[in-house]
Amino acid sequence: MIEYRYAPPALEDWLDLRAEASWSAIVPRSRAQAAMDGSWAWISAYDGDDCVGMARVVGDGAYMFYLQDVLVRGDRRGKGIGGELVRLAVALVSDRGSGSWQLGLMAAGGKEPFYERFGFKRRPDDNHGAGMILRGS
Repeated sequence: MIEYRYAPPALEDWLDLRAEASWSAIVPRSRAQAAMDGSWAWISAYDGDDCVGMARVVGDGAYMFYLQDVLVRGDRRGKGIGGELVRLAVALVSDRGSGSWQLGLMAAGGKEPFYERFGFKRRPDDNHGAGMILRGS
């Protein structure tokens, strides 16, 4: 049975999940720890003592949020863990109180249908241009 915790995983678990996903950006440990400390919210998925997935939310804590690093171990994909992580993240943001809020994300190529199940919309559309990114070296 998978247990979901509103806490970050161990730093090594996060780095291992990123490596297993073959994400190209290598994050030095010191910067990874700073990113962990600066995140608005975390949801980690455990099977016993083993971290099998995680998601984090960054943002201003009031109106604008971004869903980052939705990761599930390869042998656990397709079992609903990622979906539950997204559902719990959306619930955390929507529970911030009354008023407007936005939760954005940058989906990995081909993963857009997964996020559309939760109401996320593709860009560009009639009102919004394409999502963009600027990376430093």
